[in-house]
Amino acid sequence: MYDLKDNRVTQDNVLVSASYRMGLNEKRLLIACISKLDPESKAWKAGRAEAEMIATEWGELYGIGPKSAYREMREAAKGLFERSVRIYGDSKKGKEIRWLSAWEWSQNEGRVVLTFSGPVLYYLTGMLDQFTSYDLLGVSGLKSIHSIRLYELASQFKGTGWRHIELDELRKMLSLGDAYQTWDNLKRKVIDRATKEITAKSDLDVSYEIVKRGRPVVAIKLHVSEKQQLELL
Repeated sequence: MYDLKDNRVTQDNVLVSASYRMGLNEKRLLIACISKLDPESKAWKAGRAEAEMIATEWGELYGIGPKSAYREMREAAKGLFERSVRIYGDSKKGKEIRWLSAWEWSQNEGRVVLTFSGPVLYYLTGMLDQFTSYDLLGVSGLKSIHSIRLYELASQFKGTGWRHIELDELRKMLSLGDAYQTWDNLKRKVIDRATKEITAKSDLDVSYEIVKRGRPVVAIKLHVSEKQQLELL
């Protein structure tokens, strides 16, 4: 069995700030499999790369019982196969790419295999100097997709200790659509919950302050610091 305890998730910053929607288990499977890729392998030149996940690995990483682990993993892989990610250039251009080109499963072996698409591999295995990397174990306790995404966005700026995010950009990156249009809803149901969970259950302390233009809140300023040691729950 592959030991995931020391794995790191590495992604190009363009991908971290891209727009996509997926469920919690889909995101958990995605980052666990990304952590098995060599970010300097240049696998994107070959146009494909695979990562295997075993049910026992899944169960140990996310605290899932053996009876549920394979079922959750397979459903997550099936969902990921239908997912895409939107990468924006300027206001007049962008592109949408698939995460996966194929996936396999074996109930007898309790495993799934994800085959990443060539276009997305460019942002996962062609690392130069504009990338974000974090410990997989550091986010394994998070139980909200918004918490994991906000964690990734905060991790981009661990070096500076803060990040300014316009609310419109945040909604786009989290692919919220028409949900949480008012500041009060966005604050209570997304930002407050995510920052509290990140601080309580990850290896980062994240808080924020609001940014106004006149009376409306138009942005948040995230404050990010690394904990000395992650307390496993």
